[in-house]
Amino acid sequence: MAKFRKLLFLRHCKSYHQLINCLLLLIIAFFCYRMSINCQHGLLPTKPQVVITSVAKTRPAQQLSKDHILGTQLKSNLSVVTESTPSSFDTLSLPRLMSCQKPALKSIIVAEKTIPLMTVAKCIKFCWSETALYAALFNGSSCYCTNVHGSGNLDKDSNCNVACRGDLALRCGGSDQWMFYKIAEADGERGWTTWMSYGRTEKDMNVYRTRYRGCPGDKRSRRSCLVHLHKSGSAVKTNGSPLIIDHFIGCFTNQAWDLPDNRLILAKYSVNTTQDCITSCQTIGSLYSILNVKNCICSNSLGWSRPIDTCVYGYGALVFSTSVLKSDGVTLKFEERLTQRQVAVVAHYRGGSTFASLMFSNYPNSLYVFEPASVFGAVWVGVNNSLARETERSRIFLERIYPLWFKCHAQDLPGIWLTKYPGWGNHNSGFSVFNSCKKAVGSLTGAYKCSAFIEEKCLISPVVAAKTTRMVHSQNVKRFAQIETDIHVLHAFRDPRAQLSSRAQLELVYRKNQLSHLTTSCWELNELSTVFNDDLKDAPNTHVVHYEDLARDVISSAKQIYREMNFTLPGEVIRTLQESTGKGKVKKAEKKYAYGTIKNDPTSLIDSWKKKLNHSMVNIADNSTECRKLFAKYPDKFKPLRDMSS
Repeated sequence: MAKFRKLLFLRHCKSYHQLINCLLLLIIAFFCYRMSINCQHGLLPTKPQVVITSVAKTRPAQQLSKDHILGTQLKSNLSVVTESTPSSFDTLSLPRLMSCQKPALKSIIVAEKTIPLMTVAKCIKFCWSETALYAALFNGSSCYCTNVHGSGNLDKDSNCNVACRGDLALRCGGSDQWMFYKIAEADGERGWTTWMSYGRTEKDMNVYRTRYRGCPGDKRSRRSCLVHLHKSGSAVKTNGSPLIIDHFIGCFTNQAWDLPDNRLILAKYSVNTTQDCITSCQTIGSLYSILNVKNCICSNSLGWSRPIDTCVYGYGALVFSTSVLKSDGVTLKFEERLTQRQVAVVAHYRGGSTFASLMFSNYPNSLYVFEPASVFGAVWVGVNNSLARETERSRIFLERIYPLWFKCHAQDLPGIWLTKYPGWGNHNSGFSVFNSCKKAVGSLTGAYKCSAFIEEKCLISPVVAAKTTRMVHSQNVKRFAQIETDIHVLHAFRDPRAQLSSRAQLELVYRKNQLSHLTTSCWELNELSTVFNDDLKDAPNTHVVHYEDLARDVISSAKQIYREMNFTLPGEVIRTLQESTGKGKVKKAEKKYAYGTIKNDPTSLIDSWKKKLNHSMVNIADNSTECRKLFAKYPDKFKPLRDMSS
């Protein structure tokens, strides 16, 4: 009785004394159960609603698709939308679960509501009615709508464990966590783009603005599309006439116009007014006139520009049609992505990843991010086991963060990533315009607005790369490499004893229990070496580089990796690698960065561990099963201490 009552609709019986009604309902329930009919909502027609189901706990790797990587279905104990949705949500793979994270700043909330009988579907519908991009659930009954993917550190999925008040089978956030769903797009295809304000000062915001939709969002191919242009605001005149709004398309990112030898630029002029720019481009017959700072650019394509609403802050280019806009829309032309290689450098902590990343972070016009995994913060409550913590973190990171980065979906990245990590030190490359824009606009909302510059940079950079440590659980890396075959995964590998010695110089915890740390390192490296040297040995997108080889001859190692990627090593990268290592001597300037494995003579670091580690502990570790297994795999790279000359 209790089972049928919970699963079906005996809750409609006011009392068990209504024996006839309840017996009838039981008969119907039994019939539905035997016939596999979904009678959960009764026999009467109901309004369409989002159907939420729980994802199975396990799924064979070969059945995974790229949709899983972007979060359509996540291998976790959270509930996600997996079935058809009402027409109002008729967008591909939406809604989709994005993250479980610490509470967001109140400043990003568009609307909020507390619903006594909360469900995921009710929150999504409410936020959709508020035209928000995200719906966040909290503590079983609270719903928040935002246009930014939160602002707190990402948390483990199982901490979003508070049941929905309206459906105890589902989860609606945590007691101190928000559970974010992406419910709408601002991509200009399925959803409206951001509003794009006309003008060059903040006073111009909302005076006149535009947005569009109807253009396919595939950034990999060239496309031309007739879009619906939505206009809002009052008429704007410049120097009397004509009305500039008759030509204004919007505000777009403008980094691509500074590319050397940009073939899309038909002419460039220095002008005083917007009208002068339009007239000049009309004269040569171009489709667009682009006011980029004080330069007027004439072009028949918008290139790789992304819609943005920062022109009023001085960031971006105002784009006009040289002909008067028609009421039914305007034709927009974009170019295919220029990226030639995408590279993910993975390594264990102090494994040589920074050294290896120099091969790509210094590629001309590259986009490179250093340690994006920091979005998780230092501590996870309830996870005391470091292996369990890093296993879960690497799964979330490789499934939800890396793909967004490499696929140029910067505006979907967690808010904390946009506000904090692109500006970390001098290690990142390609973020200068974004960081300047973010500073000018201010606040987390500004970081979100300016993120379109990251998307454009991602589209025009020949190399898009990232490196991370502590996010390299072997099976998660394996699955990522199998699914994302267009991304090269480079494993930076280092002698576990040298790795521990380097760690111990920086953190006290590694100076204790050296035996345990060494055997654990051997186990970790064995796991990854099995993936790269056995499971994915023939995969064209996986590569291994040894720190020791880099230290002895960085140029030869770099050339080998580039050959494997079928890519040409440019002279700029060779010069940077030579300057960084100086044939064994590093510039003094490098020493200011304490964490750099290249701050000293790289060759001297290969065996320096012999002077720093406890030899008795090393000998015991060398005889452990895991370390002996590792030495057997790489007899030409690593040897037990007893077999090495003093």
